[in-house]
Amino acid sequence: MSYLDLPRLHFFGTFRADPSTLNNTAQNYTLQPPLSPAWNPDGSHAWQFPSCTVQTAVLASGKSGSDPVVGAPVASTDKPSVAKLVDLDTEQQMVSMIFGLQVQVGNAASGTFTGTFEPTAFNDIFLRMLGAQPDAVFAAYYQSVLTGVQWSKTLASPLLKALKAASPTSLSIKWVVDDFQDDSTSPNFTLGRVAGTIGPALPGEPAGSLAAGRLLRPQDQQVNFAPCQIDAKRKVAVFDFGNSFPTLRPLPAAPATPPLPFPNPQPANLGTLQAGIAASSGPVILGTIDTSAAAYQATAAIQEFPLSAQQLALAQKTPLVVMQESGSGSMVLLDEDANATSLSVAPRVLRLEPGGSAKCTLVALSFGKPAGGQKISLALNNNILQQQPPFPVGVPKKALSFPASVVTNSKGRATFTVSAAASGPGNPRGPIDGQVYAIAFTWKLDGNPDPNTAVSVHVYDKVKPVAKPTWWQDVEPILRPYDDLYPFMAQIIDLDDYAAVQAAAQQIKMRLMLPETDPRYMPVTRDMSAGKKKIVLTWIANGMPQGTKPA
Repeated sequence: MSYLDLPRLHFFGTFRADPSTLNNTAQNYTLQPPLSPAWNPDGSHAWQFPSCTVQTAVLASGKSGSDPVVGAPVASTDKPSVAKLVDLDTEQQMVSMIFGLQVQVGNAASGTFTGTFEPTAFNDIFLRMLGAQPDAVFAAYYQSVLTGVQWSKTLASPLLKALKAASPTSLSIKWVVDDFQDDSTSPNFTLGRVAGTIGPALPGEPAGSLAAGRLLRPQDQQVNFAPCQIDAKRKVAVFDFGNSFPTLRPLPAAPATPPLPFPNPQPANLGTLQAGIAASSGPVILGTIDTSAAAYQATAAIQEFPLSAQQLALAQKTPLVVMQESGSGSMVLLDEDANATSLSVAPRVLRLEPGGSAKCTLVALSFGKPAGGQKISLALNNNILQQQPPFPVGVPKKALSFPASVVTNSKGRATFTVSAAASGPGNPRGPIDGQVYAIAFTWKLDGNPDPNTAVSVHVYDKVKPVAKPTWWQDVEPILRPYDDLYPFMAQIIDLDDYAAVQAAAQQIKMRLMLPETDPRYMPVTRDMSAGKKKIVLTWIANGMPQGTKPA
């Protein structure tokens, strides 16, 4: 949660997401025409920040409009290649991950830093943009860390100097995306709006997307979750409303979408919203929440409220609340549960080979403090997945194992292992390799659990090794689905053509052997098992025999 700490900067602008959509429809995996193209069949899977700038610099002394970093670009470097946006599975598209993103902030006047975004999936998808059409209606956030941070030799910006002093090698980052344009007739096609924050990654805090604070839950369908924290040292309550409140987008007649930059959608009329403490005698109001478009652009809707000594003591042991005040009275829109619980897990996305395993860590907090000695139960929950009949999800259950429960330690953490059976899932979905599962959690103290807290797992099918693979019998059947389902690949190489693959064999070999986090990794979808990759690599090593073409 250290993106809420000081020093921090807020940025705003546009993002670009260009996923291929043929693989969104499970039936397309049969490769039986006609394939359903959806809205972007020729997508490259690229992810970029084409036009973002720093809006606000926040130091311990307060906001600084004169800091030279204000107005400086926040950009994806596209090095060593453009970052890639990838779904886990055609039947789990709610955990799309960004791989290979490098972010640079600043310019010659302010100084710069560059860091590598630790891959993570978006979270907390919310139907936010009223009056818009898919996919513009959706909002979600990415929260992770920038690692291996490199700073320019000269830093003229006080904000950048302070940020480097506080956290020299890694930084916390979060951004909210919405207003994404999937209409190919629009000049803004594949572009959307982004508002984000970068702060220190402080020692002792959970890394990446793990929570280190508190969480307000929605009590009304109009609104969404709001992370928050009490900063006892500065005596402030810090709320993140970046993905909490609906906005209005008047729908223009296509293709008359306004050119960049996107005009800010206006806030929905929720009346007067006030942040407070849910004291037993009645809400203690801390202040009025600024829901304006200008506030969202300037601070990504992160707002602070000062606390008196009495309010600080009360907030550290009492749930926080957001009240809606209107002509008809007041009502609770957001609040914490009675124990002010917060539960998070990382990583949230796993890709497992047959016989493989991975460790995940749960963090349980109560009033922002570690909740030790707490039993957390684990169970499969297929409701988190997007099953597309006739392809089953979450079966067979025996292909995935994990403990039925864990107990948190004194730091509120519990690590558990998720393991795939050596036999794999046994190809229950036919043309779709492997199987997808979801693990959900329940905690007795948490009376209103966040359904977004889950682990999604893809388990690859087991592949029989082939000592002497040939093109027609072994390699072409592996590569052909990629040729059909990801047409953008044809601009690079025709995977269904023996001569083309033969000519590019060494390049294919290099890309297959790259780390999964590399943006140049092949296949871009990260859904080829190690067993299938080994067949392709063995075929290349053996001189790429063609074999006999099937009749």
